[in-house]
Amino acid sequence: MSEDDVGTTKVIGRQKVWAHIKWAEEAWELAMLAGIEMGSMLIWQVKKQLPKAVRKQLDDEYADWDKFIKAVKDLNTAKLKQEKEDIEERKRSEEARDQKLLQRMEAAKWATTADLTAQLQRLTIRQVATSQSIPGPEGIPGSTHSMDGEAWGHSTNH
Repeated sequence: MSEDDVGTTKVIGRQKVWAHIKWAEEAWELAMLAGIEMGSMLIWQVKKQLPKAVRKQLDDEYADWDKFIKAVKDLNTAKLKQEKEDIEERKRSEEARDQKLLQRMEAAKWATTADLTAQLQRLTIRQVATSQSIPGPEGIPGSTHSMDGEAWGHSTNH
């Protein structure tokens, strides 16, 4: 039985029955075919696969398949429908919360990216050229020579 089947009706022969009752009839037939109806074998595994709205209304353990199937058939349909609606409402709330969180994360990402972009645009790389000034041979202020002793633009070879 799927989550969508909870609180709906199905047709058996020409008669409409609640989906959980149809499921219980089919489960009982399978338990009898497998020869396990007198014990509790596989009940917890099967119960675990039922929709949450159904599971929440069932007891934790059953002595045999007859008691388990009877409990499923006796479920209050109004409570089943309400539980299904509650579960769907919680799911919608969680999805809305998750969507808001994703939007905030996306906005924060864009804000961070915009901030970094602005900082990079303001960033200027200043290159400081360092050249060594060496006084000329005559001690003329402002006269500079390169490290090899040649005057800038002048060759010492005469």
